[in-house]
Amino acid sequence: MALRASMVSKIWASLEKSPFTVADFDVSFVAGPLLEVKFLHKPEFSFVIREDYTGDLILVESPGTHLLVEKKTLGTLDDAPTKLLDWTRNVRDELRATIPLVNEFDDLRRLVEAHINDHLDSPDEPFTIEEADALRQKLDQLDTRFNEMQQQSELTQREVERLTKELASLKENLGAYPKGVWYKTAASRLWVTFSKIVTSKESQKLLARAAGKALGIDPPES
Repeated sequence: MALRASMVSKIWASLEKSPFTVADFDVSFVAGPLLEVKFLHKPEFSFVIREDYTGDLILVESPGTHLLVEKKTLGTLDDAPTKLLDWTRNVRDELRATIPLVNEFDDLRRLVEAHINDHLDSPDEPFTIEEADALRQKLDQLDTRFNEMQQQSELTQREVERLTKELASLKENLGAYPKGVWYKTAASRLWVTFSKIVTSKESQKLLARAAGKALGIDPPES
């Protein structure tokens, strides 16, 4: 059994209303579960709806409202979009509790939104070749900055390797997403990566400022 196109549209609309971007999720409507959504930056965070042998709809979500994993019966598929939006907020709250500086991450997201509104022409359109090349150069400069931080013993070689890999992925995605989505995704991915690999809050803030400057989004001093 597959979801109707109208329900699929409602699922996407819920993700667009979430605290993240659509590009932060892996969404599957293929055979098996009726719906499976994973948070790309932490794949163990998932939202799955499947039909059991009795025909009941079962929702398994992590994180749940109170437990890390919760399983419940879904009354009707019409409830799915609202439940999905609630789950994305659970993900945000769990990150806020477990990843340092999530409040600063929220501030960065607001700066990204302001940058998109104030400085980007046609945020729903793809980058031009010139715009994409300019951003690649900025990301290359950021990579150089990371290597300088390693030389100054502010980052380890392993940390720089992971950051370089993330930058390479962002460069590849320049042609895959509209301008606005790319900026939002870049902010999300860089910030989550910083939080995962660097334990020092001062180093995290330093990295965030370096990334913000490279993207033309300069987080305020805190």
